Amino acid sequence: MGVRVSHFRPRGVIDPISGLSFAGWLAVQRPDALLLTSWHSLSWGAVSGATAGVRRIVLRQGIVRSAPRSGIKAIATKNLITDVIVNAPEIKEEWVRTAPAFPPERVHVVLNAVSPQTAARDDLKKRLRSETRTDDDAILIGAAGILSERKGFDLVLRAFAKARPENTRVVIIGDGPYRETLENLAIELGITDCVHFTGARENAAETI
Repeated sequence: MGVRVSHFRPRGVIDPISGLSFAGWLAVQRPDALLLTSWHSLSWGAVSGATAGVRRIVLRQGIVRSAPRSGIKAIATKNLITDVIVNAPEIKEEWVRTAPAFPPERVHVVLNAVSPQTAARDDLKKRLRSETRTDDDAILIGAAGILSERKGFDLVLRAFAKARPENTRVVIIGDGPYRETLENLAIELGITDCVHFTGARENAAETI
């Protein structure tokens, strides 16, 4: 698509070679801003950016997480990170609360984009109900995302099993390393007949 990429990237704190290599690459490219999207490589990413003289070193925060208070990550966020981008007000509130020294005006809320639906809503409902073999009068509870432990899909299943609502089904859209665990949990909770896993979908927005 014409987008230039590079294999250089900072890794964990125990890999100084990757950090120094990344700093060298940044020094050559001279970007105006550096966006760090991985908490794992935050330290070396920030150090590399500062070493290369990048003016804006931005951290993206995608879940509610407290700002680090000790260690190298705390030093990086306090002294090297210039801005933080989050995708929900609740994430900003937690960051500001746990990082009082960080300027709150430098924490920016940028909501996730939602693509407009290309099909009629009624047609989408019929398609999903047909796939899940659900009656028109049944209630569908939907959840979508990468099936990893930290996403909390198990809470949906446990809550559903505890409430046991009548004529209701759970539809989980997505795939990932936690799927088998979730499927086993549904068996353990005795709700497999009410839970449908669709797998990964490129058109998830239109599915729900």
